[in-house]
Amino acid sequence: MDNGKQSTASSTATFGTSQREGILAALALLPLGIMLFSTSLKADLAGWQQIIRQLWLLPTILEIGVICIALGNGLSLRITKLRLSKPVIALNIVWLLFVLLTPFWASQPDLAAWASANWLLHVVFAASLWHLVKAWNADNSNWLERSSVYIASGAAAAAIYTMVFAQLVGIESKFDWVGGLPGFPHIRHFGYFALPAMALSLGSLVVVQGRDRLIHTVLLAVNTAFCIWVGSRGPLIAFAAVLPVGMLMFPATRSLKFWRDVLLALLAGALLSQIVPAPKTSSFNALARFEAQSSGDAEEVSSGRTEIWRDTARMISRQALAGYGSQQFKQLVPAAQGIYKHPHNAVLQFLFDWGLIGGGALLLLIAIACRSAAIAVRRVGNNAAVFALPLAAMLIFALIDGILFYNLPIMLTQLFLFGLLALPKPVATAE
Repeated sequence: MDNGKQSTASSTATFGTSQREGILAALALLPLGIMLFSTSLKADLAGWQQIIRQLWLLPTILEIGVICIALGNGLSLRITKLRLSKPVIALNIVWLLFVLLTPFWASQPDLAAWASANWLLHVVFAASLWHLVKAWNADNSNWLERSSVYIASGAAAAAIYTMVFAQLVGIESKFDWVGGLPGFPHIRHFGYFALPAMALSLGSLVVVQGRDRLIHTVLLAVNTAFCIWVGSRGPLIAFAAVLPVGMLMFPATRSLKFWRDVLLALLAGALLSQIVPAPKTSSFNALARFEAQSSGDAEEVSSGRTEIWRDTARMISRQALAGYGSQQFKQLVPAAQGIYKHPHNAVLQFLFDWGLIGGGALLLLIAIACRSAAIAVRRVGNNAAVFALPLAAMLIFALIDGILFYNLPIMLTQLFLFGLLALPKPVATAE
């Protein structure tokens, strides 16, 4: 009888482990999957490719899949079962009311309603992920280290695929390099998964030893090379900002070994980015873009962000309390030029969408989450770096780009936050 119980427990644990590995692998391979489905050697996407690319179909499918898995493993969406404090519940209710109501006064109600449905999906996904992460940590806390390898390797695979694609098309061709590369709708969006991959390797170098250090050093070099090669400056700025943050938070980041590996990876990445041939356009090579724009005014240095931020702030002041609704930015803000879907700043994005009341409630929730993350870092110590540094990188990046507008970076940010919050306190060992 005891053997039967052990067999059942082992089967349950294996089933849970396979689910975890499947979810992490799917999340890691998502960028490559998006690229495979949106590849066209002539930059002429078919209708089904446009749908996959513009509507974030693959990330949405993954979100729904994770929700189904969590529901099948005991998730209850009853608010009393989520064990949230009363202030957090109140803030969630306020924000969600604005998510649901803003389509009624939005200028483009159909787009606002579609965006509201997406945000509701993100909320249910967050509850599902939190439910699963707690179970994963109870099963085996080593999933953090594996997930960092998965996601960083997935980003590296997407990087290599894109570089090979450019060589196959011909870097001297008249291909639409800004909007025609496989993946996201714009060349800059490659940084949305390059940065978290780089930050995951950075956090892992705080704690891993032996062969794992070499793996993360190589992954950091490859993803840095790709980020520079494709011309994404924002991720590099966010990554640079995370380095002093890491030194303040984790004593291990002040060691010679840590900086030896990090600097080796960054130098190798920078060198590799210059060796691999790239299209001769102003969009590629972040180092060249830094140099070309460093002597310009604020508009040129920020690639037009300061004008967008000023214009967005003016629009927010005209409808400060209620906001305009999601997916309205491109149509309403003159500086968006009918092109940009967000103000390249999460604070302005949330205030524009849901006003000081709804957007303010969400910003307070984020502040509470950051406070809880800081407490987790103090409780766990150096082991928290694996997810704490990527989380910090994403939040910093969200101040200069629109990463919290798209499914994939939202999902990754939630993974880093919940993975960090669920970490158990290290068990003291006897001397």
